[in-house]
Amino acid sequence: MYVAKDYGKRSFAVFSLEMNKRIAEYMWLDTNLRKGLEQNQLVVYFQPKVDTRSGEVRSVEALVRWN
Repeated sequence: MYVAKDYGKRSFAVFSLEMNKRIAEYMWLDTNLRKGLEQNQLVVYFQPKVDTRSGEVRSVEALVRWN
């Protein structure tokens, strides 16, 4: 359904083995990410983005590591 929606209105998609593989990968990630959250396996690091000319911190990005 989502593949057909990506193609736009009045389109269709025939289910393939590749789609099945993507679904299995999504389910694995979803299940294990939930476990990781429950078991505090995710760690957030903040990384400054520095202006190389002035040395001033312009912004910060958050990086998540999954231990």
